[in-house]
Amino acid sequence: MYKLCTINLEECEVVQVEINQRVDGRSASPHGIQQKMCRDFLSIFSAYGALVAPQRDLKEIMIVARTEFLVGTQFRCWLHKECLKVKQSSRADSLSVEECLRYSIVVWLESHHYYRCGKGLLKGPFLGANDPRSLRILFAVYCTSAGEIYLRISFEVVRLFPLEPWQMLQLNFYVLYKLDVPVERHQDLSFASLLRGYLQTSPMLFAITTAAGGRYDRQLDIRYIK
Repeated sequence: MYKLCTINLEECEVVQVEINQRVDGRSASPHGIQQKMCRDFLSIFSAYGALVAPQRDLKEIMIVARTEFLVGTQFRCWLHKECLKVKQSSRADSLSVEECLRYSIVVWLESHHYYRCGKGLLKGPFLGANDPRSLRILFAVYCTSAGEIYLRISFEVVRLFPLEPWQMLQLNFYVLYKLDVPVERHQDLSFASLLRGYLQTSPMLFAITTAAGGRYDRQLDIRYIK
């Protein structure tokens, strides 16, 4: 575990910022707008030591920064330009710092071709690579009540099996992204199925897949396309 720095929590605040979804058609893509706001904020204000993280509510983001920055003109102008408003403000705490720092680290490392995969990071680009082995970095951020920030890092080697070019070029090959395993096209139930026919599947699944022009094997969790 590595100690990154020490911050004064008493000099920092955490603010909940609400995104106005009624301008510029933002309501059509709330998740994309939320991510864009977070990334734009980091690209502009990272030099000021400000951190950000998206919230479960897609119209909110959380910002942790020094009090003097949050009351400054530059931050207020950015809020007005992006049609944002401060919903709530309170003293910064350890959990808020940890959440914002985790997200900010992921965004910062994307420029170095490290991409989030689950709870870890993968060195890219990895699709189409000759070597299926890839290094996965697992990291955790901790902030104490005294403002001490620690980073724990561990590594593991994982195997990635991207699709081969011939699999994408064959016209009779239908790719179903189920755990990244390609599934061939079938006209009937496979011999490995425990069901005698499609009528034994759930009536709802049968109705949905039939209306969509396909069939579904509930036991094997495989969809068969006509």
